This record gives sequence, C-alpha cells and structure tokens, in this order.
Amino acid sequence: MVISDYMLEGGLTGIDTILRIRSLLGYDIPGMVVTGDTTPDRIRDLQASGIALLHKPVGSAELRRAIATMVEASALVAAD
Repeated sequence: MVISDYMLEGGLTGIDTILRIRSLLGYDIPGMVVTGDTTPDRIRDLQASGIALLHKPVGSAELRRAIATMVEASALVAAD
C-alpha cells in the first residue's frame, strides 16, 4: 500500500507516484492520496485515477478505517 500526499517535490503528485510504483511492480498496489486541496479539478483528477482520497486534516481513526478498507478490498481481489 502507498499513502502519499498530493503535492510532492519536483512537480510530481501522489497520483504520479502511485501510478509509477504500480507500473514498476506490475500490479495494482493499493494507493491513497491525502490532500488539503479541495478544488474541483483536483477531486476530478483523483476520481479519474481510481486512487482513494482522504482530505486533511485526517484523524488517526479515519486513517485506520481507510487503510483497513483498502486491505480488505485487496484481499478480496487477491482471492479471486
């Protein structure tokens, strides 16, 4: 699982990074982007990518639930 901020150094985004890691590994590793940016363009980009999104500030309970959901979804896909 990859959890990334949206804005990264060098003009990269969390979306770019997760997609690159998936490409390098050769499979659809679960990914989540955390951002404080709530502009419609950003939300559309994230929805189009299929990568999970959490808005800052993220509490520990919310983060744990999101991680658990992703782990369960991955386990179901792996079992198929």
